[in-house]
Amino acid sequence: MKTRWIFGNQLCHQLPLLNEADKQNDVILMVEAKSRSLWQSYHKQKLVLIFSGMRHFAEELEEKGFTVDYRKAESFTEAWESHQERYHPDEVHVTTVTDHRMKRALKKWENNLNGEVAVHYHSEKPLFLLSEEEAVDRLKGEGPWKQDAFYRRLRKERDILMEDGNPVGGRWSFDQDNRKPADEDTDFVKPRTFRPDDITKQVIKEVERDFGDNPGNLDAFPWPMTRKEALKKLNQFIDERLPTFGTYQDAMLVDDPFMSHSLLSSSINIGFLNPEEVIEKAEAAYAAGEAPLNAVEGFIRQILGWREYMRAVYVKKMPGYASVNELGHEAELPAFFIQESRK
Repeated sequence: MKTRWIFGNQLCHQLPLLNEADKQNDVILMVEAKSRSLWQSYHKQKLVLIFSGMRHFAEELEEKGFTVDYRKAESFTEAWESHQERYHPDEVHVTTVTDHRMKRALKKWENNLNGEVAVHYHSEKPLFLLSEEEAVDRLKGEGPWKQDAFYRRLRKERDILMEDGNPVGGRWSFDQDNRKPADEDTDFVKPRTFRPDDITKQVIKEVERDFGDNPGNLDAFPWPMTRKEALKKLNQFIDERLPTFGTYQDAMLVDDPFMSHSLLSSSINIGFLNPEEVIEKAEAAYAAGEAPLNAVEGFIRQILGWREYMRAVYVKKMPGYASVNELGHEAELPAFFIQESRK
C-alpha cells in the first residue's frame, strides 16, 4: 500500500503523484496542521484559501474514486503517526515542495522514519513550468542574474509569442507601452467573484475562532475554491479584462484596487490552474485578435518570466535569501500594506 501525501499548495488533478496512483490500493493523505498555520501570522484570507481549497479538493478526489485520509491535527507528525497506525504504508509519495522551511520539516520527518518506509519524491510539474533542478541550473554562479535572459530563453524553448525564431512584434518586452496613467473615467471590467459555499463558510468560522488576531478580515471572501471556479475566473479575465491589462499595468487608482489585474495568483499558486494553460489561453487571445500584444506579452512575462525566475532565485539562494536587505530598510511596513477585504 502506498500513501500519496498532498499539501495545501498542490491542489492539482494533473500531479504525476496522482496520475500514477492505484485507486484500489493507494491512500491520499491530506493534513490541516495547526502548527504549520502558526509559522507566520498569515492573513486570514490565505488561511481560508488553503483550508477550504484542501477540503474541496479532497471531496473532488473522493468523487473520482480515490481513498482520502483527511486529517486535522496539531502537527504533520501527529497526523502522520495516526495515518501510519491505521494504514501501514510501505511507501510514501510526495510532490517536491519549494518552501524552504517545509522542505526542512519534510527532511526531518523522513529521517525519523529510519528507513522503515520508503519515501519517493515526484516532479512539481505542472505546478511550475520548470522542475527545481531545471530552474536552478539556469542560474550559473552566484549572480547577479537578470530576469530578461531567463525569460527570453523560456520564450524560445517553448515557442511562446515567437515567429520564425524572433519575438512577435520585434521586441521581447512591451513594458514601455504598459505605463500609462488611468483615471476615474477609464472603464475596467469588474473581476468575477464567488460566494462562499457551506464548506468555505465553515472554514471562515474556524479561522475567525482560531486565528482571530491574525491580520485581515473575512467580511468578503471572493476567491475560487475549485478548479471549475478558477477556470471561470480565468476565462472571464482572458475574454473581458486582458485587453486593458497591459496599458495600465503599472497604474493605480484609489477607488479601484484591482483594475485589470487578473487576480489569478491564488488559483495558480495552490494548483487549481497550471501556468502552462494560463499562458496558452493568453497567447490564443492574441492570435485571435482579441487582446493586444502589449497586454498579452506583459501578462505572460509575469508568469513565464517573473514567477519562474523568482522561484529559481529563491531555491538557489535559500536560506540566506530570507534575510537579504539590499536597500537597508529597517522601518516597519505601514498598516495599509495589509490588504483588507472589500465588499
